[in-house]
Amino acid sequence: MFEREDFDAMLGDSLDFGDPPTEIIDFLGRRSACAQSGVPAEEQARLACSAIDGEEQGWRSRFDGDVRAMRWLDQAPLAFRMSPRFVSTFDGPSPTDARRIEQSGVDEEGRPYWLVVDTGVDGGSATRITARYADWPERSFTLDNRAYPLIDLHSLAVGSSPFPEFPGMTVQFHYGHPRGYCGEIATDDRPRISVGFEPGRVRGTDMRRTNCQRGYVEIEDVAAR
Repeated sequence: MFEREDFDAMLGDSLDFGDPPTEIIDFLGRRSACAQSGVPAEEQARLACSAIDGEEQGWRSRFDGDVRAMRWLDQAPLAFRMSPRFVSTFDGPSPTDARRIEQSGVDEEGRPYWLVVDTGVDGGSATRITARYADWPERSFTLDNRAYPLIDLHSLAVGSSPFPEFPGMTVQFHYGHPRGYCGEIATDDRPRISVGFEPGRVRGTDMRRTNCQRGYVEIEDVAAR
């Protein structure tokens, strides 16, 4: 049986790819972010940008004589990059098959929303997306499960339009099987449904994946037939 220290020794330093000492990675990342132009005051406060110069002097004193560390500290802040790596983990609980999700919250402007996505309506033959947003009335959009199988509610994403002239709320989720052959690292290569709740209408779009390309097709609300 593996003891904890045996496991740690087997893994070693998981960041040892010619990267900086692990102690200063967060500092270097914050320093780089603070050096960007036009950083909002709220983000500067979160990053503690005003403390960067003092922290840098502290790190330079600590790593005085360490050529590897000083190379990173001497680097221009905006030049900071970590070595690319692919990370895959296999621990954690077994996933569930979510069939109905109810969610509520607010968007960036504080406008409330309420959402239900139910993949088992009409005896399991359809998926209905029902939402209320801001002071708009409740509306729905219904999908035929035969046309959009294996809807994955774990991939659900909800957002609002960033453009005041085009207000709306969008609900997105993936469906179908992953391709696995499209060469896309750390992205989901399944097709994706988008349902937009806009003033006066609800519309659906299918981002299809044919030959690994993305094609956008407007889809029908089957309840409106």
